[in-house]
Amino acid sequence: MEFRDGGEAVTCKVTPGDVDWSESGDRVHRAVNVGKEVFEEVVTFFLDRPDAVPQPEDEDPGLDALL
Repeated sequence: MEFRDGGEAVTCKVTPGDVDWSESGDRVHRAVNVGKEVFEEVVTFFLDRPDAVPQPEDEDPGLDALL
């Protein structure tokens, strides 16, 4: 994962069938697939009310320019 704040990137090994629970963090990031296999991720959001936004948009669209 690459972080907007310019901190050190994090490498995570994934294998087919992996199941994991990830808590949200404060650091804006993006995942980069550096392997040779296609990686698809399924994300489930548990909302506390019907009108909750499952994945709010970042107010600063410049993430790609910084990474």
